[in-house]
Amino acid sequence: MNRGIIAGIVVIVIAIVLFAVAVLGTSGSPSPGCDPRDGTCTPPALTTPPPTTTPVVKTARPTVELYVMSFCPFGVQVEKVMKPVVALLANSTDFRVYYIANVPGTDLSTAKSLHGNAEAIEDARQLCILARSPASYWEYLGAFDTQCYSLWMNQTQLGACQQNVTDQLGITETVKECMTGNEGYELLKADSAAVNGAGITSSPTIMINGQKYTGRRTSESIKQGICDHFDATPEACSTVLSTEVVAASGSC
Repeated sequence: MNRGIIAGIVVIVIAIVLFAVAVLGTSGSPSPGCDPRDGTCTPPALTTPPPTTTPVVKTARPTVELYVMSFCPFGVQVEKVMKPVVALLANSTDFRVYYIANVPGTDLSTAKSLHGNAEAIEDARQLCILARSPASYWEYLGAFDTQCYSLWMNQTQLGACQQNVTDQLGITETVKECMTGNEGYELLKADSAAVNGAGITSSPTIMINGQKYTGRRTSESIKQGICDHFDATPEACSTVLSTEVVAASGSC
C-alpha cells in the first residue's frame, strides 16, 4: 500500500481517538456540558448563593426606638399606629421616641428640623412632656396628631390648639416651665446628638434592639415585629391589633 495513503489513515485514526477522548473524557462518558455530536463544551452555569439573613436579636426586654420629626406626615401616621402597640407592650418593652433636628446654637431660636424652626420647637415641647409628664406623653401625641398637626403652617392656630391639649391633660404650666428655661433646648440637643450617633436621617425610622424594622406600618405588624425580638414571648403578643394600613410607606 502506498506510504502516503497509510500515513493519511494513521492521521485520521489519531484524530478520531483524540476527538473521542475530548468528548467522552477518561471515564468513557460525555463530559458535563459537552455536546457529543460536535465536541463543543459549555461552561457550567454559576450558581447564585442563597441570600443571607440577619439573625433576629432577641432580649428579655426589647428596646424600641422611633425616630421622627413632629411635622413629618409619615412620622405622625406611624405615631398613630404605634400608640396602641405601646399601650399593649409598655410593661415588657422599653419604648423611646427620638426627634431628628439640627441644634447648632445655644437656644431653641436657631434649632431647625426639616420643616423649620417651628418644628424643632414642637420637637422640644414633646420632649418636655416626655421628661416632665411621661404618663401624658402618648396621650398628648394622640391628641396633637389628630387635632393640631394639620395646623402646623398657621402658628397662631397651632399654638391655641397645643395649649388646649395641654390644658385638657393638666400639663400646661409644666410644659411652659420646661420650654421657657433651658431644659427644652438641652433635651432637643441631646436627642440630636443621639440621632446623629445612630446615623438616622429619615422620619419615621423604627429600630428594635438595634435592628431596623422594615415591615408594614400597621399596629399589628409593628407589634409582631417587636414580639419577634423577645427571648420569651409575653402573653400580650397574642392580642391582635388593627391591621388597617393608615401609615404610608414614605419618609421625610
